[in-house]
Amino acid sequence: MDVYDVSDDLVKKLNDWKLISIISGKFNELKENHSKVNFVEHALIDFKYIEKILLNVKLREEKCNKRSSEYRMLGNEQFSLKNKKYFQALELYNKSICFSEPGSENLSIGYANRSAVLFEWKRYHECLANIELARKANYPARLMHKLDKREKDCRLLLATQPPDVQSYQFQMEFEPHLQVPNIADCLELRETPEEGRFICTKRDLVVGDLIAIEEPFCSTLLPPMRYIRCATCKEEKYLTLIPCETCCSVMFCSEECYERAVSTFHKYECPVIDLLHTMFNKIHGIALRVCLTALELFPTIEELMGFCEEPDNQQRSAFDLDYANFTAREHYRAIHGMVTNQHLRSVSDLFQRSVVCAVLKHFMINYTPLKEFLGGEEGQNFFTELLFRHLQTSPSNMHGIDLVEQLNETKDDTTHSAHFAVFPKAKRIETLSIQYRFTCKCEACQNDYPTFDKLQPKLFIPYVNEEKDMKSLIAYDFDFALKNYRKYCEFLTKHKDAYPCEQISSAEESLKMALHILVDAVPLKAKMNQSPQFFERSKSYDQKTESSDNEQKLEAIRMNLGCEMLYVIDQRLKAQQIPVNKSKQVIHDVIAVLLDPKFLDSLIIGSTQSTAQLFTENHCKFMLKDIATCSLMQLNSDSMDKLWNLMTMVYKWQLYLTRHQHHLLDITFRHLDSIANLYGEEKHTLLIDFTKNTLLDFWNSCSDDEQLSIFRTNKAWLEFFNTKISLLIRLGFQTLDGNFIENANESYFQEFRDTVGENIYTKSMEIAKRKRQELEEEVTNSSNTSSRSSANCVNQLTEMLNYSSFLKGADAQTLAATDMQRQLGQNLKQSNTLFQDLGFNGAGIVDMQTTTTTNVPEFVPVETSYNQQNDLRPAIYGQPSVSQGFGKCYEGGLSLNKDLLDFYSKLD
Repeated sequence: MDVYDVSDDLVKKLNDWKLISIISGKFNELKENHSKVNFVEHALIDFKYIEKILLNVKLREEKCNKRSSEYRMLGNEQFSLKNKKYFQALELYNKSICFSEPGSENLSIGYANRSAVLFEWKRYHECLANIELARKANYPARLMHKLDKREKDCRLLLATQPPDVQSYQFQMEFEPHLQVPNIADCLELRETPEEGRFICTKRDLVVGDLIAIEEPFCSTLLPPMRYIRCATCKEEKYLTLIPCETCCSVMFCSEECYERAVSTFHKYECPVIDLLHTMFNKIHGIALRVCLTALELFPTIEELMGFCEEPDNQQRSAFDLDYANFTAREHYRAIHGMVTNQHLRSVSDLFQRSVVCAVLKHFMINYTPLKEFLGGEEGQNFFTELLFRHLQTSPSNMHGIDLVEQLNETKDDTTHSAHFAVFPKAKRIETLSIQYRFTCKCEACQNDYPTFDKLQPKLFIPYVNEEKDMKSLIAYDFDFALKNYRKYCEFLTKHKDAYPCEQISSAEESLKMALHILVDAVPLKAKMNQSPQFFERSKSYDQKTESSDNEQKLEAIRMNLGCEMLYVIDQRLKAQQIPVNKSKQVIHDVIAVLLDPKFLDSLIIGSTQSTAQLFTENHCKFMLKDIATCSLMQLNSDSMDKLWNLMTMVYKWQLYLTRHQHHLLDITFRHLDSIANLYGEEKHTLLIDFTKNTLLDFWNSCSDDEQLSIFRTNKAWLEFFNTKISLLIRLGFQTLDGNFIENANESYFQEFRDTVGENIYTKSMEIAKRKRQELEEEVTNSSNTSSRSSANCVNQLTEMLNYSSFLKGADAQTLAATDMQRQLGQNLKQSNTLFQDLGFNGAGIVDMQTTTTTNVPEFVPVETSYNQQNDLRPAIYGQPSVSQGFGKCYEGGLSLNKDLLDFYSKLD
């Protein structure tokens, strides 16, 4: 559950209860932001959402020696001679350290185990630091001889550890600006009614010009980094990190950073740290951190209120600050003066932000020491105003820093997350308009540059790198980067007129890689491993290859399609009444191959060869067919094609319903949990637990941007599959033209949506059984009722089966209600399931390409009154759905198209 789930569900509930227009009107009448947020907060409390959050989301994980020991054992497994996965072991030992209870030996043993990894890794300075931490944490006497020996060996080898490379200190090559000394004098601030405030240059710049050096007002650490980097200074010191004494989700590189954190931001965040990580994203996190940092600049809330209410502080920019007397307070003037664009936002946008603000404010005020600082209602309302303000300014002004290990050729550090290489023009314009409230007029949008996959090389433009150069970059060669980064700059400047093309793109990536090496933005893990994953993808060669990162991103496809395949196989085994012992053998064999640890590990770690096979449709299909036929089962090409259609379309539908990248992991885990229930074998459970741990470790090692990239890659890979599936059509989740329905009106839709990834075939049969029982009761109860009641019964039944009778003219034929009941009842009894199964050895499957609908009269929707501007629903919901009734219902009959009934009865 995240805060957007809460927002979406609240809007849906208001819509279902016909309260949307009333709430929209009241919300829109409120002029002050804190009034809007308080109004929404009361709604969340009244509708029990706060209570639901408390039941489903932990505010803070408590220290637990049992969990600490479990993480340490997992770390030992990774550290073993068999695995030698030192980085995975270190992160797990850090988790063990975080979860250890104060004063317990788990803490000291965690430090000691970390020192063992560092000794093997020849990091002797850090090894000694951890030995010292272990001694201070009362390392048990029974194990002290191990620590003593390691310290003695370490000191003998200390001189052999080479010094770490120091990062290159870039300097600005321009004269400083007279008003803003940390930027170049060629920059100036401009403002237009269409574009607002923006910075431009007064002279031509070339690639490599450094025009600004700025320290951030504040920063936050992304959750996947919490056991790797210091929460205060953000330095990668996970070799010597120490934990927070209270929570299990924050670590620090020194006592100084620890004291600084607990005296400022962490004293407020600590009591609800895991709720913050679970329910909110990085934009919400930085907005909160800005507010908490601002609070620490003033001794009282009243002083901060007075500061923020000064007229001069409402529209300040970096060009208006007093740099001769520059302080953190002075810096905050520019942060507070950032544009919110609130007047451009729709009611639905403001309502969603109010939900985010209301949940964040509720837990920060009621469960942390913040309430004491804010005092009474006035202070709390001011904090709400401040938080709401920065929730609007953060998306446009927050800037993330990516490590080189996380770079790929589809990223650009200066874009608003809508790079032309990734998104086509229409998608970029839509994204930027919704999130940032402007229409982009950059060169790529004006000239409609092609996406990366369509970039072509240009004649007479050389490639900047040879193969040996790439190897030097991949090997983190500092001297090579220092020597060649200017070469890349000069190449890009010289050939700027050829932009964009394949050669330019390759040079851009080489330059970014070199700069990251020089400023030491390369994680220690990458430096030590010298991994080819540094540079995920290069198109510097005539022979194009895909790196292992592609298979990493697409491993979720193989895993989820494989689980869908198991659902179908299991369903078919039962339908054909295959003996249980043989069925169990088939399922066991398929699961054993699908979740084979070595196979999974090879895909997650990835091949280091440049010839790593592209994860194409044929590749994936061939792999899954091999897995499916590893046991007693055989599939001919026709059966595999139909099985493939089922797997891909159901998984595509599942991703269609999702909005956030973390839902991909939820779907995968639901798949794994569901196949764990197939015959309930203990060996399945062990395999599945290992798989979940492996996937979770990989997922947590990815940044938010990488996780989003994986999510988008999965969706993009499935984009071109467009088969009609009778199961989805019958459930009302897919239209007859193959499109998915985002918010189906069926009563059971939410049940499917909440459990997306679980066995859809089992669930659909359960619902079919339930509906069949309801039908029989309706038919029985209606036998002695009036014809009007019969017609109402048919209305309900027709709605249940997803018919529509908004037909006009000669296409509409009248059918007696009693005949209609009898016919539908007969049809339903003949259909025992909502899915016709796949057979082995070429047995038939429902025809995915359903009968053409050209002879089916078009549905005519009811016209409804709709005011989009005052609607709370976000754009994803679209316009309010039309009435699902069936027009005027006459005594003794119902206007319904008989051709449609005949057509529907043929859909197996």
